Amino acid sequence: MLTKIILFLSETPAPEIDPDRVRPGVLGLLTFLLLGIAVAVISYFMIRSLKKTDKRFKEDI
Repeated sequence: MLTKIILFLSETPAPEIDPDRVRPGVLGLLTFLLLGIAVAVISYFMIRSLKKTDKRFKEDI
């Protein structure tokens, strides 16, 4: 069954893509910016948490 599906998918031709019509646009820009902001926020809180953890370990020793 899986072999038939793979053969069917490999035989169907890929649609022609016109490079002049395909553009990321505003949605792509916003997605990229949102991803960058999310990484920055997560990094900030992770570094802050690791500093607190480091201080706790130094106090226990």
